[in-house]
Amino acid sequence: MAGLLCLAQQGFGSAEADWVSPPRSGASAFVINQRLGRGINILSLDPIWRERERGWFKREYFRLIREAGFSHVRINLTPFGDNPGFAEGKSPLRKEYLETLDWAIDGALAEGLLVVVDFHEFTLLGENPEAYKAAFLKTWEILAARLKNRPAGVLFELLNEPNSKLTPSLWNEYMREALEVVRKTNPNRIVVIGPGNWNNIDKLSELKLPADDTNIIVTVHYYSPYEFTHQGAAFAGRADKLGIRWGTDADRRAVISDFDRAQKWAEEHRRPIYLGEFGVYDKAPEPDRTDWLRFVAREAERRGWSWAYWQFTRDFVAFDIQTGQWVRPVLEAIIPPPPQTQPAQAQ
Repeated sequence: MAGLLCLAQQGFGSAEADWVSPPRSGASAFVINQRLGRGINILSLDPIWRERERGWFKREYFRLIREAGFSHVRINLTPFGDNPGFAEGKSPLRKEYLETLDWAIDGALAEGLLVVVDFHEFTLLGENPEAYKAAFLKTWEILAARLKNRPAGVLFELLNEPNSKLTPSLWNEYMREALEVVRKTNPNRIVVIGPGNWNNIDKLSELKLPADDTNIIVTVHYYSPYEFTHQGAAFAGRADKLGIRWGTDADRRAVISDFDRAQKWAEEHRRPIYLGEFGVYDKAPEPDRTDWLRFVAREAERRGWSWAYWQFTRDFVAFDIQTGQWVRPVLEAIIPPPPQTQPAQAQ
């Protein structure tokens, strides 16, 4: 970790100066990654993308996110689903859709939060990469041109969790083409790129990044062991798989081993690491769920990684939009409350 942190400090000004100004030659991905710090995923499948007034997410939530101790948001975009006909070349990205993206970025930046703009249409690309490749590249052409004057604290994530038929080797091809599209209008923008097989740590060795592009942060996701983190989740085919425990010494050593492999790769390739997703489904037993969250978050931080919890609302919930309150056990596991100070004793 010391080697990577040292790189973040070589020849650059303050972290703040490097993220509030437009991207410039020499701005460090390591500095930006440090500034990302702790984050949370937002706006996944929110009806706000279709109609602003129907949205779950409200403008004041950006303030609540900052006040809770987060320093960035990862905005999950599904441009094909939210722009019917676009992927088939029948319609453009809707004006209202792009304006909602502007609204979200503006709201986050106004609260001092960095932003990761995440292309989250991973299932369609995984199922049929060839059919959706042109729309994938066109999306980045449009987004990159629209956001080219945004400050350096707005990052682009090319694709969430490449998988299935979008194999690690094929993803290397698609990733390079998408990066070339972005670099035409954003030559110095920090771009987030992860390995294949669902951003799996074990596939880092197959990720082939352009050696001459240092404006890249590498992302991995972590939900291991899956039978624990996704127990009770119908969408994962585990609705009736409940009561699975976590927390033995062996369980903890497995996390350490996984993260050590990623850290070794990061140091060998001189790339910062962003844990872009981690979480435990709501039906896992307590205190195992919060113990896992706490342990994973602290192990990521111990290695100098930034991270983003999955997710603000819907499932894996950190914030209850019905009550307008944080789910305290989850929040306090990933962001420990400050220690209580004892009042001074009267002499």
